[in-house]
Formats: sequence, C-alpha cells, structure tokens
Amino acid sequence: MNFAAAIRLALEGVKGVTRIVEGVHSSVARPRARPSASAMIGNWAGISGLVYRSIHGTTNLVGMGLDSALAGAQKLIEVLPGEVGRWR
Repeated sequence: MNFAAAIRLALEGVKGVTRIVEGVHSSVARPRARPSASAMIGNWAGISGLVYRSIHGTTNLVGMGLDSALAGAQKLIEVLPGEVGRWR
C-alpha cells in the first residue's frame, strides 16, 4: 500500500468535507444574500471565519508535516537494508 497516496486521499477528503460543510453553512446562514454558494465559501468573518480558517490551515499544516515525515522515512528505508545486512 502506498502510504503517501492514502494520506493525500484522506487529507483531500477532509478538505472536501470542510468545503461541503462551509457551503451548507453559507446557504443556511445567508440564504437571501448569497449570489452563489461557491462565491461565499471562504468569505467568513468572526467566529465562523476563525473556525474555517483554522480547519483549512491545520489540514494544510498536517499535510505538509506528513509529507515531510514520509520523505524522511523513505530515505531511511532506502538506507536501512544495506546497514542491517552489514551488522549481521
């Protein structure tokens, strides 16, 4: 199993669900004032804006951290087979 692909898929799922929730929130919170749901996504102020920006930012930060960790693990895996065989 390709862990990097699985992690990216999970993160894209989180981002997609967040956009869906944001769109539903937009249609419920501002039903008359919305020109289109996609135009309102990301245009939040106050507590809602803070929450949605935090979710997007945290998801991106977790994604970057996992990408970095996987890159380091991949380098370690490439080096280990030779090192393990040398110590036997």
